[in-house]
Amino acid sequence: TNTDPSAKKQKTDATTTSTQLPQDAPVSWEEIRPTIHTHMSKDDLISCLEAVWDSNGDVRDAIVDAAEELEAIAGEEEDDTWRDAEDQTILLRYDWRTKSNKHHIKGKSAVQDDTSVINLHSGGFVRFDVVVADLKRMFKEADELVITGDGYPDGVVGCDKCGVLGSTLKFCVEQKGNQFRLVVKTEVYCACMGYTRAIGIEEETYYIVVP
Repeated sequence: TNTDPSAKKQKTDATTTSTQLPQDAPVSWEEIRPTIHTHMSKDDLISCLEAVWDSNGDVRDAIVDAAEELEAIAGEEEDDTWRDAEDQTILLRYDWRTKSNKHHIKGKSAVQDDTSVINLHSGGFVRFDVVVADLKRMFKEADELVITGDGYPDGVVGCDKCGVLGSTLKFCVEQKGNQFRLVVKTEVYCACMGYTRAIGIEEETYYIVVP
């Protein structure tokens, strides 16, 4: 029996070394799982496995690289897409106009005075005058500005004959990168024929007035 202590130590060191992870171990599953679930489809994953199946590399590395590449592409596409701006009060920071320069919404000029009146309109046949203080209150109560015909006089939004509920005038500031636009969507409903139907659905886009 070999009782040499140094031999026993060498054997222990060899066992320890063989069970240690390499310094360049791949990303853990918990780290990469959200990216894979969000950005990799089943087809993406299968294509990735097919490409590296016969290679000598670690398949996990290939999957991580592919998932991160898809995530980067998704990020670039997101920057090029119009999305609802988180801060809808941007409406009050600028003056807006349509591309045709036919319709204007003056927001910036009224911000300093809560008693000022802003004329909000669809770009079509719906117009609504609102006091700035009321507009600020609406923004505090909801994430978006939606004006309904319910409770407003003179049929501001909706059919002025039957007054059926459900008509809306929606203002939404959208953002793409550092750009902003204001999209106004109008839905007017009528029940004069005995049933509720849409008689006017419009969408108009406004852009910031550049000084």
